[in-house]
Formats: sequence, structure tokens, C-alpha cells
Amino acid sequence: NFFFFLFFFLLMAFAVSLSAQKNNSYDFECMINAINSGNYDRAIYYAEKMLKSDRSVYGEKHPEYAGSLVNLGLVYYYKGDYSKAESYYLKALNIYKSKVTKDNPGYISCLNNLGNLYSDMSEYSKAESSYKEVLDISRSKYGEKHERTAKAMHGLGSVYRMMGNYSKAEYYCLEATKIMKLVLGENHLEYAVTLHGLGDLYVAMGDYPRAESCYQEMIKIRKSKASEHPVLYAGSLASLATTYIN
Repeated sequence: NFFFFLFFFLLMAFAVSLSAQKNNSYDFECMINAINSGNYDRAIYYAEKMLKSDRSVYGEKHPEYAGSLVNLGLVYYYKGDYSKAESYYLKALNIYKSKVTKDNPGYISCLNNLGNLYSDMSEYSKAESSYKEVLDISRSKYGEKHERTAKAMHGLGSVYRMMGNYSKAEYYCLEATKIMKLVLGENHLEYAVTLHGLGDLYVAMGDYPRAESCYQEMIKIRKSKASEHPVLYAGSLASLATTYIN
């Protein structure tokens, strides 16, 4: 009887967990759609709904709950409420630190989000620290020639650009661009992102011919996908225009 009840309990726990994951998948999609349409209050509704569900199923010290904290932080980040975004990210980070290894994707994602947040808050030393840790983990886990490593380099390069350390910025931005081209190909949108970052760096350095070259290649990629990503394509054209204005 004991084993029967134990099996029944575990089966019910699995069913509840599976149901929560299914519901969260739908709510996550709704949250992303709301973010993309600029309806942040609606996005917060779905993020909080997922958080409540994960708290009920897993408790407040579980990586799944931490993931929902990151989602809520992300909504506040896009809304421009950086203090709330930081609060949720840091809560999630503390849970990840106590429950998973540092090469866990959730931990890496949370660190990367913190790097993005601190960059936008102009807290560059904190952003640098976050991106450096992401880069160290990515190199160790995935190797040098990997998309995640390239993304970490791109983030770090962007921070050094904003700090005015152009030599370091150029090194990381160039490396990120080379890796993305090698791993994903020269027509991939992620490669275009690194080209954009490199172009922004050259504008900051006053090297407009090289900036123009980066932007032209970026536009070529995004033009082919303009129907799917019209805002990205428009932003690319605006970036190229800055090189002509200057």
C-alpha cells in the first residue's frame, strides 16, 4: 500500500508539473506578444500569472520559479522600470546560485540580462562584470567558436564602446562578428546584429568608411528579411544615414 500511494503521489505531482508547464508555455507566448506590441501591463499580467503558478507548484527556491522571476524582470526592463527589473533579476540569480551550477542556461541568461540592464543604466562596471562572467562560462561550456560565446563577446564589446575603451571594444566586436559569420553564416540575423555593433563602434571612433561598410552588409542581410522584421530593417537604414550625415 505504501508503494502504491507513493507511486500515486509522484504521478499526481508529475501531472501537476506537466499542466503548469503547458499553461506557462501559452502564457509565455502571450507575454512575448504583449511585449512586442508595447502592451506592458498585459505582459506583466501574464508574467505574474506564470510566477504565481510556479510558486504554487515548485516553491520559491526552485529554478523554474527563478525563470519566472527573470521573465517578470524582462517585462519591466522593456517597460523602462529598471529598478524593478534589477530586483527580479537579482532574486532569480540568488536562486540559481544556490540550486544549479554556473553553466546552467537559466543562470547564464539571467547574468546576460543583468549585463543588458546595467548597460542601459550606464552602470558599465557592473555590466562589464556580468558579461565577463557570461563569456568565461560560455568559453568553458561551449568553446571559443560558438554562438553563445560570440554573443557574450558582442555584449562586452558594446560595454567597452560605451566606456570609451575603443581598443578593447574593437577586439571583442571583431571576434564576435568573425565567430557569428563562421558558425551561423553570412546571411543570418545574429551575424547582422554583430555587424551593427561593429558599425556603431566605428561611428563612435569617427571611422565612417568602415562604419558604412558594416552597415551596408548588415542592411543586405536585413533587407532580405524585411517583411518579417520591418523595424530592424528601418533601424538599419537609420544607422547608415548617420555615417552620411557625419
